[in-house]
Amino acid sequence: MKREENQLYIIQEKRNNKKEEKLLPVRLDEKRCLTVEEFQIYCSMGRNNALKLIKKSNAGIRVGRKILVDRVAFDKWLDTVESDADILKD
Repeated sequence: MKREENQLYIIQEKRNNKKEEKLLPVRLDEKRCLTVEEFQIYCSMGRNNALKLIKKSNAGIRVGRKILVDRVAFDKWLDTVESDADILKD
């Protein structure tokens, strides 16, 4: 899959036991609500830790079965966390 300059991010998905790559047309720092997969890229972490962080920050929004993350609320929460704190620790 060819990558264009204005499309900065690639998401790899598994569907029907096949890996597919999907280009994101919008930069993640320009979006207000992120999917869990986009949030994983935004925070550079795996799915389990991303879900823990979403729950801990209270930035998650459920829309049916889909979870969206309010990026602005997450960033504000992250600014309030102490820099040496282990935020994923319970």
